[in-house]
Amino acid sequence: MKGAYGITDKLWIDGGLWQRKITYRGDNESITSWQAALQYRLNDISANSAYAIRLSTWGDHSSELNKASPTNVQGITVNSLSVKSPNDVQLQIDLIGTWPFRHDYDFSAFAGLGTSRVSIGEMSANYTSGNGCNYNLDFTSSGVTGAVVAPCTAPLAVSTFSTPTSIMSEMEYDSSYVQAGGMLRWHKRGWHLAGGYQYQYLRRSNVDQLISNAGRTPYKSNSVFVGEISRDLSKNSSLFVRGQVMSNQFVGEIPFIYNSATASKFSGKYGFASFGMRYTF
Repeated sequence: MKGAYGITDKLWIDGGLWQRKITYRGDNESITSWQAALQYRLNDISANSAYAIRLSTWGDHSSELNKASPTNVQGITVNSLSVKSPNDVQLQIDLIGTWPFRHDYDFSAFAGLGTSRVSIGEMSANYTSGNGCNYNLDFTSSGVTGAVVAPCTAPLAVSTFSTPTSIMSEMEYDSSYVQAGGMLRWHKRGWHLAGGYQYQYLRRSNVDQLISNAGRTPYKSNSVFVGEISRDLSKNSSLFVRGQVMSNQFVGEIPFIYNSATASKFSGKYGFASFGMRYTF
C-alpha cells in the first residue's frame, strides 16, 4: 500500500507500507517494509523538463526469523538458527531528472547515496557437538554461551560452556551505498509502458571483510531491472502489472537478511511480479 500527497505544486510527500512473505526451503518468513519521502521540484513547473531532490527513509522489520536447516556460524554447523527483532533503517538522498521527447515518450534518470544500519535483538541456535551432545546456544555481544538440552553421558560431556568470541559483529553493521539508474516511459490513449534499470553498490562496515577472511564471497552490488504496464480506468485511477528482476536476490533490498551466515545465498538471481490499482486525489 502506497500513497502520496502534494503539499504545493513543487513539494509533495509519499509513503508506503507492505508485508512480505518469503519462503525458502521450508522456512517461511514474514517481513514488514516501510518507506517515507519528501520530494521538492527544483525548477519551475512550467518547464518541459523537471528536476527534483528527494529525501527518504525506509526500512524493514520482522518479529523473528528462523532457519531450520543446518547453517555454518563461525566455523561450526548449527542445526537451526533463530534471530529476534531483526531491523534495518536507511536514510537516502537522490537527485532526479525527467525529460520528455517526441510526443509520447519521456526519460528519467536519478543518482543518489545513502546510509544504512542493521540491528538485531536476541540470537540463538541449536547445536550438536562431536560427541553427540545437544546444546542450546545464546549469542551476545560478549560471546556465546551453551547449555545442554538434556543430560548427556558421552565422554568429556559438559552441561554448560561459554566462549568470548562474539558473532554479533557479523550480524549488526553499518553501511553506505551509492546508486544510479534510469527509466524510459511511453504513454498513449490511457496506456503506459515503462522499463527501468538501477545499479547499487554497498560498502559495509565489517561483515564483508569477515566473509572474505573466511574464504567466501561477499556480494556488494546489485542490478535491478523493472518493467511495468498500466491502463487508466479514469482520470484518477489505473490498473498496473509490474515485474522486477535482481541480479543478486535481495542485496540492498532487505539489508538485514544479509550477514556472514546468509551471504552465500545472494549469488543467484531473483524476480517477482506484482499487480494492483493506483488512485490519485
